[in-house]
Amino acid sequence: MKIQTQEQEPNGYARVGRFAKVTRMVRELDYQLRTRGANPSHDPFGLLPTALERWTQQHWNQLALVAGARVPSAKTIALIIAEYRERAAAAAKLIETTGEELPVQEVA
Repeated sequence: MKIQTQEQEPNGYARVGRFAKVTRMVRELDYQLRTRGANPSHDPFGLLPTALERWTQQHWNQLALVAGARVPSAKTIALIIAEYRERAAAAAKLIETTGEELPVQEVA
């Protein structure tokens, strides 16, 4: 997970606070997905970030409540989705280098 740079967020306290909130919410979402049998780190087709983009503000508020964080802003939501996009890209790159072929049903 990447922390914002000073150019992206000049206020150091806001930068650290947002990083903590994103980390907390990503960990909670990972936990919730793993308890349902999914692997959030293995999504080479990028289905999870696509699904997260369709969430309403109410869904994000519920996740924040369960994670023990405050209501997320649009910046925070964008950082969470970017985290899952990076994971999907890394999983796709790994599969590309190993030559492994996975059916969509196995990943989803």
